Amino acid sequence: MKTLVIVVTFNGMRWIDRCLGSVRSSQVPADAFVFDNASTDGTPAYVKEHFPEAILVESGSNLGFAEGNNAGFRYAAEHSYDFVYLLNQDAWFFPDTLASLQKVSSAHPEFGILSPCQMQADGVSYNPVFERDVLSRVKPADPGMHLGQVPFMMAAHWFMTAECLRRVGYFADIFPIYGNDDNYCHRVLHHGFKIGLVNSMKVIHDKQYSVQSLDYRMYRNFYMSALVMLCDVRYPLVLCIPAVAALAVVKLCKYRSAKVLKYLGSALGKDMPTVRRIRRETR
Repeated sequence: MKTLVIVVTFNGMRWIDRCLGSVRSSQVPADAFVFDNASTDGTPAYVKEHFPEAILVESGSNLGFAEGNNAGFRYAAEHSYDFVYLLNQDAWFFPDTLASLQKVSSAHPEFGILSPCQMQADGVSYNPVFERDVLSRVKPADPGMHLGQVPFMMAAHWFMTAECLRRVGYFADIFPIYGNDDNYCHRVLHHGFKIGLVNSMKVIHDKQYSVQSLDYRMYRNFYMSALVMLCDVRYPLVLCIPAVAALAVVKLCKYRSAKVLKYLGSALGKDMPTVRRIRRETR
């Protein structure tokens, strides 16, 4: 069974040895597809020299997380891979990870996406977002295989089947960096696949957290969240629009900035044709 590991890089030198090194050290062979978003820290040259086996694509400009992964998705489809593994540049797995995930996937093909527990670099602490958004929502699926079902999984570690990719498609272009994993998980569930956590396994996501500006928080936590809600084809758009308006009220009270209203106007105005297209394509 062939697996393509897709890594989108942007100034990822601090992690690249551990990230691509984990692919090279896998007990079962896997190919690495690296899409570099115009790094300025020497990442592409380093990959060429130290990981010559990797399939390297240099974009020439920063096209974003979604388009980088979509390039990898296209390569996987064109070259008939059985599995795709989305791996963040600041993440890595262990020699037995792919073999174990292939075993679980073969036993449960209804799961389109699987992930182990995503840990901090110390291997002991859970990634904060993973702990908050995933661990609290696990439902048992196959205790013998330590498999649980979840409604969402962070895209730092996604083990995906080719059939899931074929039916669900690629990342939506309305989400260049944030919101794409939420939207894709909604579409996976819409198409009848399940999302799973293999909680007997651990992988690393060395996400660096810092103080975020108000503009950043409004963009990510309201604007992108609003678009995710509007694109969720599991619910009629007529119900999503009032939900987005209600979210705007909450965020307006929290952030006390008129920019929330600007983002609301964009989501319900100029973005709506794209939202409707994505909803049509999902069906």
